[in-house]
Amino acid sequence: MAQRFPSWKQALITVIGGFILAGSTCFGFLLSLEGHDNLATILAVGFIGSLLLILIGFIFIIMVIVQSIADQKKNPPQPPGSTSLS
Repeated sequence: MAQRFPSWKQALITVIGGFILAGSTCFGFLLSLEGHDNLATILAVGFIGSLLLILIGFIFIIMVIVQSIADQKKNPPQPPGSTSLS
């Protein structure tokens, strides 16, 4: 059976990547405030993009939790000692 989208790894990598990107763009933005160039604007847009990435990662985590709850209700665990015909 094919793996459902998203997996735990994909969701966690998305959230962690978003935090890393947010930290680096925030740091770069704060360092570039002294100058009057376009770098501060680019870094601010990158920071907003990283916040969206974090939000998408949290949505992925919620999707994985809901999928796992739905799978548990669809296929309840067999009691010990019972035999399964499938």
